[in-house]
Amino acid sequence: MAVSGIKVADNVKEQIDLVSKKKKPACVFKISKDEKQIELDEDFVIDPKEKRPFHKVLEYFKPDNCRYGLVDVKFKDTEGKKQNQMVCINWASDCATIKHRMMATSSFDALKQQCPSVKLFLQMNDDSQKNSNFVLDKAAGKGAKACRFEKRKYAIDKRSHDYVSDGDDSEESD
Repeated sequence: MAVSGIKVADNVKEQIDLVSKKKKPACVFKISKDEKQIELDEDFVIDPKEKRPFHKVLEYFKPDNCRYGLVDVKFKDTEGKKQNQMVCINWASDCATIKHRMMATSSFDALKQQCPSVKLFLQMNDDSQKNSNFVLDKAAGKGAKACRFEKRKYAIDKRSHDYVSDGDDSEESD
């Protein structure tokens, strides 16, 4: 149980197992209407063969709500080595009510405890953080030269020091 008193529902644990066993690319959770547990967000549907699950989850995060996302992120590092990292995201939008943001943030630890295979936890609060740079800086490492992420090539822009996509959705697997 979290500081907020909100528990994690059993169906959340099942979904975490599906993502960690690579049977599902991502899932989204929310705080239940009665505010007693973190539960699966049934409205979020993702194709098991989705090529860009991280971006699909980010698109689902709306400015007026709080959600949690769990994504199996695949990328190639600067040496071209394939990497997989489970990423858990706490989306506590600055536009959501203060009550909901506080509940989401204080309950995030309860969800973290259910995700032992997750190495990367991200806190996102506004649309400026809903991009590839945010996860690539953490997953591939700040200062990495170039990498592939969700079927696109990314390189560091010398001026902004951000990852920039070439926009090419090539069929090369990540």
